[in-house]
Amino acid sequence: LEADPAHATAANNLGNALRELGRPDAAAAAYRRAIDLVPSYPDPWNGLAVLEIAAGDPAAALPVLDRALALAPMQHESLLNRAIAYQMLGDSGRASADLEQFLLRTQGDPRYSASRAAALRMRAALRGAD
Repeated sequence: LEADPAHATAANNLGNALRELGRPDAAAAAYRRAIDLVPSYPDPWNGLAVLEIAAGDPAAALPVLDRALALAPMQHESLLNRAIAYQMLGDSGRASADLEQFLLRTQGDPRYSASRAAALRMRAALRGAD
């Protein structure tokens, strides 16, 4: 990032690393920097939403995820994260709809095997709650 401060991808990657290190405030700052550099880049929007979900504020995550999905409708991670936010808010209908879309879109894609496993567990839990 220091080599090219205008590099939004580097700022987003820094946000991801800081989030993994348990530094949410610094991660949020990095994501905001990426957004400031390229507002149409969906990944840092998703990163900010993940921070909101982790902080227990799924309601704050929803508009951020909606923004990410408006920018990149096929961004599967944002769709799954929105399902998680809806589940946390007790909106099983919307959570289920997003889960089904996520599972449909990622079917057969090995890059999403771990996320699909989590989504299938979540779907089973939602069905069990109905």
